[in-house]
Amino acid sequence: MPEYWAAFCSGARTDAGSTGLRSGRGFVYRQDSVAARPGSASLKIADRILLLALSLVLLLPGTWVSLTDRDEGYYGQVCREMLAGGDWLVPQYLGQPWLFKPPLLYWAASGAFTIFGLQEWAARLVSVLALTGAVQFLAALAADMYNRRTALIACACFLTAGLPLIVGRMLLTDPLLLLWMMAAVWLLWRIATRSAGVALSAGFWLSLGLGVMTKGPTILLFVWAFGLALLLQPGRRKWIVSGRFWMMSPLVAIAAPWFIYIAQRHGDLFTQRFLFAEIILRMVEPSCGHVGPPGYYLLLSLAGLLPWTALVPGAVAETWGNRRADRAAPLLLVWCGLPWLILELMGTKLPHYVLPCYVPLAIMLGRMWDAGAGRELLPGQRAVLRLWTAVPIVIGLGMLTAAVFYHSAAWAWPVGAAGLVLVAGFWLVARAACRRPLAAYRRAVASMALFSIVAGAWLLPSLEPHRLSRVVAEKANGCNSGMPVIVGGYEEPSLFFYLAQPPQVLKGRDLADGLTDLKRPVVAILGASELTAAGLAESAAREGWTSVTGFNYSYGRTETIWVGRLDPRERSPGASRPTVSGG
Repeated sequence: MPEYWAAFCSGARTDAGSTGLRSGRGFVYRQDSVAARPGSASLKIADRILLLALSLVLLLPGTWVSLTDRDEGYYGQVCREMLAGGDWLVPQYLGQPWLFKPPLLYWAASGAFTIFGLQEWAARLVSVLALTGAVQFLAALAADMYNRRTALIACACFLTAGLPLIVGRMLLTDPLLLLWMMAAVWLLWRIATRSAGVALSAGFWLSLGLGVMTKGPTILLFVWAFGLALLLQPGRRKWIVSGRFWMMSPLVAIAAPWFIYIAQRHGDLFTQRFLFAEIILRMVEPSCGHVGPPGYYLLLSLAGLLPWTALVPGAVAETWGNRRADRAAPLLLVWCGLPWLILELMGTKLPHYVLPCYVPLAIMLGRMWDAGAGRELLPGQRAVLRLWTAVPIVIGLGMLTAAVFYHSAAWAWPVGAAGLVLVAGFWLVARAACRRPLAAYRRAVASMALFSIVAGAWLLPSLEPHRLSRVVAEKANGCNSGMPVIVGGYEEPSLFFYLAQPPQVLKGRDLADGLTDLKRPVVAILGASELTAAGLAESAAREGWTSVTGFNYSYGRTETIWVGRLDPRERSPGASRPTVSGG
C-alpha cells in the first residue's frame, strides 16, 4: 500500500513524534505537544493529489443543475450583464448598478462564462476550485500544527460535512472568500512560527486585499481572530513588530482602485448599498428577512456538520482539556469561538456565514482521530460512536421511506438510492466503529463520497422539472419572437438569468399602467394575484395562457405563475386592456 494512502486510511503512524496519550473527553489525546514540532511531517505531492481528487469528486457532481439560491441568481445575472454590456468595473443588475458586493467573484465567473459559455457549471466552477484551493491550505496548516495524518483526516472531515458540500458547489462569494482567508491564515502561521520573510508577508497582505475584493471587510474578522490567538501565545508574537511584515502592508490596497472608482462614479449609491446596507445594517438588524434565534449557528450546525455532528462536541472538549499541553489547542479554540460568537450576535444570519469556523473544527476532529488511533475506548466514547453512525442511518431510512410513499415521483428512485447509500455505508461504519475507529472513519468518508455523487449526479437533476424559475423562463422564451418581456409578481433573480432577453420589472401601479398603455406586443410573466388585479384572469384562462405551478425555493412556498402574450393591436373597441393571446 502506498505510504500516502496508509497515512490517510490506516492506523499506522507515518510521521515521527512521541505517542504519549491520556484519556480525554473526546477519544484519547496526546499528553505532549505535537504542535511544538511544526512541519515535522510535511505533506507530499501524493497527498496533494489525493486531496485534489477527493475535492473534485465531492464537489463537481450537480454543478450543472439550475441556479437555485437567490444569490446565485443575482450573481449569475450580474455576470451575464457584465459580458453583454462590457462594463467590468460597475456591476449591473437589470441595467442598474449593483454595488452590494465587490466584483472579484463577478470577474472570475464572467471569465468562466467567456471560456466555457453561459453554463451553470462554468460559474460554479469558480466555487469548486476556490474550495479545493482552500482545502489545500487547510492541509498545509494542519500538517504544520500536527502531522500528515491529522491534516488528511481534517480535510476529509471538512469536505464531507454538509455545509461545505452544499456551499462548495454554489455560485456564492463564500468559497472564494474561504480561499483567501485560508491563504492569509496559513501565511500568518508561517510568519509567526518561522520568520516574517518578504515573500510570506507580501502573500499575506495580498490575500487580505483579494478577500476584501471578494466580500468586503468580512475576511478581517476571521484572520483577526487567528492573529489574536497567535498573539496570546508566548514565542509567536514577534511578527507583530516585524518591519518586513508591515513593509508589505500597502499591498492590501490592491482593492483600493476599484473602491475609489466606484465612490467617484456612484458615491451615494455605494454608501447606501455597500457601506450601510451590506456592512452596518447587517450587523445590527436582520436584512432581507435573514433572521435567526439565539444559538442559530449551533442549531444549523446540527445539519451543517453531518455526518460528523455527534463527534464535534467531543473534539472541542478534548481540545479544551488539552489546551495546556498542546500549543495549537488554544489557537484553534479562539480562532473558532470568537468569530462564531460575533456571528451569533449579528442581526443578519445566513447559513454560509459560519463556514470559515468549520475549518478549526475540522482540525480538532482530525487531531482527535489521529491521537486516538489504536487506543482502547471508554464506554462513553463507544456510545458517542454508536450515535455518530446511527444518525446517517436514520436519515437514510427516512429517504427510503419517502421514496416508497412517493414512488411515482421522478425523484423517488434517486432519493431512494441516496438513502440506500447512507444506510448501507454507515451500517458498515457501525460494524467497525468501536473496534477499529480509523477503519470506520475511512468507510464514512467513502460513504459520503458515494452519497455526494448519487445526490449530485442523479437526485439534483431529477428535481429540474420542479425548478420554477427555469420552467417559467422556458415557457416565456418559447412564446417570444423578439418581443419585450414584462414581469410582475415573480421576481426571482434566477428567472432573469434564464430569460432570452432582459425583462422590464413592474410593480403595483406601474404594472397596472404598463399593461394598460402597451404600444407593442409583449410577453407577460405575472403572478396569480397580479393577473387577477390586472383583470386578465378570465381571458388568460380562455386564451390558453400557460400556468406554471412549482416550488419557490427562496421563500419555501408553492406558487402559480402565468405566462402569455399581450397584444395592443388586438384591443377590443372600448376596452381598456389589451387582448390576451395564447402562449
